[in-house]
Amino acid sequence: MGVMIELRGQGCREYELVLEEQEETWTTFFWRLYQSNIFGEGLIIDTKITRIDLALDEHLSLLYPNYDLFELKEKVEQGLVDTTFRNFDFTGGIVVKSGQRLNKGLSLYFGSR
Repeated sequence: MGVMIELRGQGCREYELVLEEQEETWTTFFWRLYQSNIFGEGLIIDTKITRIDLALDEHLSLLYPNYDLFELKEKVEQGLVDTTFRNFDFTGGIVVKSGQRLNKGLSLYFGSR
């Protein structure tokens, strides 16, 4: 039994609006999942996050700059990221347009598939 939450692209952006209304960030949201009595009714929830996927498709925004996932990938590969996830994988690519190599983006996968 359990609950799976899957948010992609626009779903993440819309949930960020909910988080902003509650003066919360993704970080505080994930930490809150591990609090006892999360719903204020004396319920204890056994939270287990088995996988987190981070993707960046290189649509840059001047208002909200992208986090450098390539830097995070390098840090994971160098053992500089402390995580309980035992599996780490990534997917990325480059396309050549008009003689220029353009980054197609990067996806990082923490946890089991």
